[in-house]
Amino acid sequence: MSPDTEATACPVATAVRASCQVETCGPGGWDNTRPLICRSCFLIESLSGSSLMPGRAGRKVGADTDADSRGKTQMRKILNTAHIYMIVGLVSGLYYRELTKAKDFEGDTQLAVVHTHVLALGMLFFLVVLALEKQFALSSQRLFTWFFWTYNAGLVVTVGTMTLHGTLTVLGHSSSDAIAGIAGLGHVLLTVGLVLFFITAGKCLPGASRPKDAEATRSEAAAPSASPGSPAGADS
Repeated sequence: MSPDTEATACPVATAVRASCQVETCGPGGWDNTRPLICRSCFLIESLSGSSLMPGRAGRKVGADTDADSRGKTQMRKILNTAHIYMIVGLVSGLYYRELTKAKDFEGDTQLAVVHTHVLALGMLFFLVVLALEKQFALSSQRLFTWFFWTYNAGLVVTVGTMTLHGTLTVLGHSSSDAIAGIAGLGHVLLTVGLVLFFITAGKCLPGASRPKDAEATRSEAAAPSASPGSPAGADS
């Protein structure tokens, strides 16, 4: 910041500066051309979420608003995805019932498990993702987009081939090897999507402290604190 730029000082630091009579505050005294914020105000900002400095307040509020808007958009997208799978699951169950009833089919068919796959791997799974997004902001990770579309593509391919295979069985036709190959591709995409999901969730969860950090914390806690008014290391 140039000297001719007006700076906004920390209110607590301003009061301390006005009453300070100690010459060791800094060579040449206080610098009025630089913005100043003390640790007390930094702690207040961290706990309250508000800024004590007007220049910083606008930027912080703007950034928080954008992040909150993006988070709500992602949550709405996840909820809509779960809603779609709920509808598809119910419709697939109705389709299975009506088709087998119309054809008087009483054997085994993959149509019997299509709706359970859709409701479990689709609706319930994305409701869990919604809760994790609310708590840990999974969408803040770049891998989240890859997980979202890869998993959905795998689930759509898997459910589609199961529906086609089951319908052919009810109609009395045999399934081809191509359908089995496409079904295998869907399972591969599902697996990749699940791996990306767990990697994304692992990056968002709070990790354990590293050994060096833990050792430093123990050292600081064990070190005797200097009494106020006496320099550190002076004999008591």
